[in-house]
Amino acid sequence: MKFDRIYLHIGTHKTGTTTIQELYFENRKLIAEEVGIFYPCLDSNHGNFLRLVFEQEEGATLRAWFPSELSMPSQEVRDSTLKKLEKELDDTKCRQALFSGEWLSLMRPEEIHAFRNWLLTYTQDIVVLTFVRNPRDWFESSISQIMKYGMTLDESVARISRRVGFKELIGRWRDAFGAENVRVFDMDGLKKEPGGLLGGFHAELGISSDTLMKCSLNAVERNRRVSQEYVALIDGIHRGFRRERAEPEKSPINYKNLQRLLAIQGVKFRLSIAHRRQLEDKIREQLEWLESEFGFQYDGWEESNSDQPSDCGKKGVCFSELGITTMSELVSNLLIENQHLESLSSESKGFVRKVAALKEEVATMKSRLTRARLETVESWSLLYRLLRPVFRLEKSLRKRMGS
Repeated sequence: MKFDRIYLHIGTHKTGTTTIQELYFENRKLIAEEVGIFYPCLDSNHGNFLRLVFEQEEGATLRAWFPSELSMPSQEVRDSTLKKLEKELDDTKCRQALFSGEWLSLMRPEEIHAFRNWLLTYTQDIVVLTFVRNPRDWFESSISQIMKYGMTLDESVARISRRVGFKELIGRWRDAFGAENVRVFDMDGLKKEPGGLLGGFHAELGISSDTLMKCSLNAVERNRRVSQEYVALIDGIHRGFRRERAEPEKSPINYKNLQRLLAIQGVKFRLSIAHRRQLEDKIREQLEWLESEFGFQYDGWEESNSDQPSDCGKKGVCFSELGITTMSELVSNLLIENQHLESLSSESKGFVRKVAALKEEVATMKSRLTRARLETVESWSLLYRLLRPVFRLEKSLRKRMGS
């Protein structure tokens, strides 16, 4: 056999996977030399590539994650990806390997078995590693995450209420690999330990503190918890877009601008009491299973924000002082960026008039928001109308510059 052991880190989502992946990807050469564990370098996150190769619904992952490859037959892309991965595995001298990808946890049973059969050509010793956390926090965090793909807050809660939980996700892998080969870690418990989340993961792989001291620690957690203000803003933008276009699950904001909006800080996002009631039965089932199977016990809900209504798009949400400040800074920074782009663009009367009109619209909306102090916004379409011309302005300028 090529490897003595292969580790599969399958997530789950929202359990610190990005931090782990970036750390191991960035230090893969050092870890290979000192510990003998190979981390494939196709990408820091292996989930999408592995799902692409072993999915049963042909083309699903290709459409979602590799749109630039759509001109190629899906089987050709899958074969090419698998060939690259197998070459990496064949070339390494390491006796162990680690795959990491939270999307692996969403594999269907038949896809997991196909993946397992492929792995067995490399080793008979396969260990599955997965993290869980308080289901209340997990569902809450997942809701704010999937809103980025175009759903409103209400739609996201409804989607999550139908989503499978830890019991179903982990159960599939235990069925395929045996319960004794699936190690389940409590993320909340590990955070309280001296080594934290990463310490428990390193210990399972046999990585010493001496090796860790040599690792670059530039990896950061990107998917940090978002603010109430951010969620309300995204919800309002998607509501406004839906009314205009009637396109479900399609966001008008590109990834770059979504990352910019994360700068809006404020009160930590918490689901309203009404939304929590929608999830209570599913959460109770997950809590009971985690305690009976692993002895994990979790606290109840954190106090809900009293000013977070179940329908923030209609009733409005109070902004904290921090939210007011960071929202104002975001708008100012975007305007400064656009002024810089404008100075680089070529002059033409029609284009200058267009830029002037957009800037006037932005200035008017910003003035209205400043006067209102953003303490209560009855219609989040106001914020949608503010940001839309800012982003349109930037898009027009960049297009004019040919970038």
